[in-house]
Amino acid sequence: MNAIINDLEKIQSSGSTIRFVVGDFGSGKTFFLTLANILAHNKNIVTAKADITLERTLYSRDGRAQATFTELLRNLSIKQKPDGGALQYILESWLSEFMEMDEKSRKAELKKKLAPLKEYVAGYDFLEILNSYVEAYNSSNEVLLDSCLKWLRGEFRNITAAKSEIPGVKTFINDENYYDYLKLYSGFFEIAGYSGFLVSIDELVNLTQQRSEVRNRNYETVLKLINDSLQGANKGLMFLLGGTPKFIFCDRKGLYSYGALQTRLSKNKFKSDKFKDYSGPLIELDNLSPEEYFQLFKNIRNVFSQGDVTKELVSDSDLETFLKVIYSKLGSEEHMTARDAIKDFVSILNIIENNPGTKFGDIINGKDFVFSKNTETENIDL
Repeated sequence: MNAIINDLEKIQSSGSTIRFVVGDFGSGKTFFLTLANILAHNKNIVTAKADITLERTLYSRDGRAQATFTELLRNLSIKQKPDGGALQYILESWLSEFMEMDEKSRKAELKKKLAPLKEYVAGYDFLEILNSYVEAYNSSNEVLLDSCLKWLRGEFRNITAAKSEIPGVKTFINDENYYDYLKLYSGFFEIAGYSGFLVSIDELVNLTQQRSEVRNRNYETVLKLINDSLQGANKGLMFLLGGTPKFIFCDRKGLYSYGALQTRLSKNKFKSDKFKDYSGPLIELDNLSPEEYFQLFKNIRNVFSQGDVTKELVSDSDLETFLKVIYSKLGSEEHMTARDAIKDFVSILNIIENNPGTKFGDIINGKDFVFSKNTETENIDL
């Protein structure tokens, strides 16, 4: 998390960075990304998040890359609106000072304020849409207002549809230019008073399910994100990408199958359990230690008892027994994820809570008790 905080401070200073959060299914990647978003909000940074699916990719010619952009913009969030849908709030908060101006003065002032966006590919089109947005707001034209928001979220699938709803529009956000608009939004958020833009994309393992040609095109996009971020080309923009070890390191279908990516994502050969290195793009999530699991189970126990020690369903001794049984059953901590451990422990507490008089030992020592195993697979041909 200190590495993430340093990255957030970097984009607050108009820098750019990228990180890959690497961990097995159930290891806490999604939680880690969520925590990073909370830290970003506390630093006045705008965040957006999306998952890669079969319908959402980083590269396509059939609208699936555009769909990823749309999902990111729908999930746009800030501290005041942490659950997404913050685009309209951001726009109207910033545009409020222009609402009472006459049309000529407003256009001139907007052009002046947005002058820094001229360096971006789509700066002029963005300015025109904002002008239309203010006009729609002032005239209470809800239809045009919604159309402008659709355009800004990348929801139009072709230019004909965009032109039919917004007079004078010349382009739309699509598969080919969505990345340019992510960079533009980063610049706009700075103008609007925010400290940066964090884009979180999870479940990148789904890219491995694409045909080899399409998969390589997606990996070319990943390479571009890395190069632009590490070379400082994405001012005030940070990418946080979640993936599994096989997605990263598999040399047949993972990122390591693409030579340039393998070079950029290679590990420090001196890195070990003792010596950490967070200077590169990879952040690998380690399994929890027995001591950390013990504290985790205590915290869960406290949730059930609502902090009342007299209502605790299990003792510290029971927790120690539970840990011993876990490790003896599974063979080693490498086969256990936090998700599985939490699921089993909560299930046991539910049984005890709903069946007064039931003892912890009666459950875990019973012949029918079997610990959960991680059944999720990455479906990668190694």
